[in-house]
Amino acid sequence: MSNRTFRNILIPKEFESLTTPEKIKLALEKGIFKIASNYPKGSDFSELDFSIYDDKKFDFLEHYDIDDYGIMLNYDIPYEICNLLCLRVSHSYKSHQFLKEIQFKLEAYNTPEEKLNFLNGEIEEINPFQLEELLVDFDKKKSSLELSGLQPMELVSRNKNLLYDWLTNGIIYEANFEAYKTVNTFCDSYEKFLFAKHCYNEIKSIKNQNDQGKHLFGLTNLKSENGNLQQVNKENNARNKKDTHWFRSGILFADGTMDLYWNENRTGIKNKYTIPIIAREVGLPKAEKYILASFNGYPHSDKNIFNNPNKLKILIDHLKENNVEIASSFLKKIQPKTN
Repeated sequence: MSNRTFRNILIPKEFESLTTPEKIKLALEKGIFKIASNYPKGSDFSELDFSIYDDKKFDFLEHYDIDDYGIMLNYDIPYEICNLLCLRVSHSYKSHQFLKEIQFKLEAYNTPEEKLNFLNGEIEEINPFQLEELLVDFDKKKSSLELSGLQPMELVSRNKNLLYDWLTNGIIYEANFEAYKTVNTFCDSYEKFLFAKHCYNEIKSIKNQNDQGKHLFGLTNLKSENGNLQQVNKENNARNKKDTHWFRSGILFADGTMDLYWNENRTGIKNKYTIPIIAREVGLPKAEKYILASFNGYPHSDKNIFNNPNKLKILIDHLKENNVEIASSFLKKIQPKTN
């Protein structure tokens, strides 16, 4: 997938005023559609005869054939949307509580055998390959549970409003998931999938430790205390940061989720919202202080994520690593602090 984003690439009123042929041509020009690879590179689309679709209703998911060239949706777009939804679920308060619960329960068992029995039981109960609206694969080479490569297109094809909202608004409103046919179910299932994947990774970790004769739960492939242990500590520190209220609320400012709630001048929240309502809608009820301080721009508060350049860098790096576009609203707000 390229680093290009298709978020908010269309102006709704202008797009809706176009005919179907005009929409197809514009979608090609914007990169929303891709044309068959045998189309001459560097050529514009002015010579194509789009008029054969004059009487047809436009659909982003339709496959169009013009002058023997196939035209269809750019797969990068479903991937971009699916990736953001997955990232949002993985950072939710509920997901983090799930993982904490697993770690807590594991501490109650004394032997590797007891822990393995518990973890296998959790995976069996979740049954990740039978989760609704989720396509799961097992990568044998990596010995890893993964989402199927077909998942992004499946998600978008079953939720057409999701695709349109992304292209015209650039925001997927978590508070309005009911507007999409199956997104709520997908997110619930993905949450369970992450839970199962975590259990499976713990199983691999325990087995590796047993093979190496180590009794250090959660640390794998330790060959030397000074070298690999430092790497493990580094990874644990990264996980700890992601388990904080500042990080989980900050990500929502950085990826544009919070754009829904800013007032027109971006000096605070819209009048129809309150901080508790926002915190509840984005799934972070315990992060109210961070959301409040960041929206109101408290200049001396350590809860205002915009006051800490180091934290801002962590948020930006995380989104880049996960191929998620950084919201322009966020970049404008932090520009003086990151220069």
